Amino acid sequence: MNLCKDNYLNLAEGENLIPYKCIYADENKVVIAPLKFVLDKNNVLVENGVDETKKMEFLR
Repeated sequence: MNLCKDNYLNLAEGENLIPYKCIYADENKVVIAPLKFVLDKNNVLVENGVDETKKMEFLR
């Protein structure tokens, strides 16, 4: 699987699926971070960036 910047993926953590976004990708390294969400005035979840404190880096 080739990841590119701004690709979305879901990773399983126990029985839960956690949405992640690829924030950096080149031929040597891939960095992904979980998405953050906020509720809008209609109580609908809206993507609000990524959680940089929980990012993960992988070397190819």
